[in-house]
Amino acid sequence: MKTADDVQVLYDQAARDLCALGDPRLEELKWRIARSELQYHSVKPELLAELFHETLEWGNSAFAALRAGGFIQHQLTYFTWARLDARSKSYDFDILAAIEAIVAMQCRYFDLTPILPALERLAISIEDSAEREDLLDVCINAQHLFLVLVASVNSPDLFREYTALAKASHAYAWSTSLSEGGAACVSATIKGMVQALADRDAATAARAATYLRGMPIMPGVAPSQHLAERQAT
Repeated sequence: MKTADDVQVLYDQAARDLCALGDPRLEELKWRIARSELQYHSVKPELLAELFHETLEWGNSAFAALRAGGFIQHQLTYFTWARLDARSKSYDFDILAAIEAIVAMQCRYFDLTPILPALERLAISIEDSAEREDLLDVCINAQHLFLVLVASVNSPDLFREYTALAKASHAYAWSTSLSEGGAACVSATIKGMVQALADRDAATAARAATYLRGMPIMPGVAPSQHLAERQAT
């Protein structure tokens, strides 16, 4: 991927922040935040250390990692658990989808040859995860793919705006919102979008990007069938 140096630095950090934290206790906490199971009270490193009977040093490290992943948000005078209820998710996903669709439309003016291999590798990873029904891995890799795409236009300001929301927390929340068949549908849509980008079919790529964030899966309808019906309208 060829990007301006400042965008590359921002991309590298955003990609690192999508990674799992490794500590199963923090992973469970991330899932509870993604499901909006926690009260939105003040959060401090001291609170994390107390919750898990750990040292303040551990609390500071956990706080920094959770904040980098978007699981802790700043509220002017204090920090709180990220607000990932249905209404907040819908608002944030609309913003992400708008940026992703705009970038997809702009890509018809650029040579995507340098980033297509990365997009194709991620699409394969998404397909593999979908076959295992690993919704989180599907969403993490899909978010990673969009990071590559948005970074490719070499706009630091746009990328900063995008990565302010394109956090691991939203990938977790996205995975909780997908119903049965969701993993396969995300994979099929991503595959079609990458092919559309390769074909310079910007309109189809933009429609796929917009569709992904609010993807309804109808009971009793195969994901491939629903996708075909949706793209035909």
